[in-house]
Amino acid sequence: MVNKFKESLLDKNTLSVTWELVPGRGANEKAQVTAMASAEQAAKGGRVHALTITDNPGGNPAILADYLGMEILKLGIEPLVHFTCKDKNRNQMESQLYALDRAKVRNLLVMTGDYTVSGFKGRPKPVFDLDPSNTLQLITEMNKA
Repeated sequence: MVNKFKESLLDKNTLSVTWELVPGRGANEKAQVTAMASAEQAAKGGRVHALTITDNPGGNPAILADYLGMEILKLGIEPLVHFTCKDKNRNQMESQLYALDRAKVRNLLVMTGDYTVSGFKGRPKPVFDLDPSNTLQLITEMNKA
């Protein structure tokens, strides 16, 4: 598959277009059905270069952006997975990065993430083991291996 997103970024005459999808809580709820329908529409339309997928937007639990990214990649459009630092320690990040690499998800938007708001039996404790700068260093080191 040709990475149209990368090509659009490298072409000074092309305005790269991304579309953000907010998958929401649950596995097969209306929010996920809507997100996947939008992804399919974008893949067929040809005007959108990549789909960004939020990771626990607003600090609320939602389906993994990674998983939807893997499904979206199969539709023939690049996913840009939001990779946040607030819910994972460095071991979990490394494991998640291995899984994304194996699934050929190559585009990440690394950020701190929204402070946790809700979860099972109350407000979860955020982790913040690595900040985005250190996470980028981790990714750089993993890419060297």
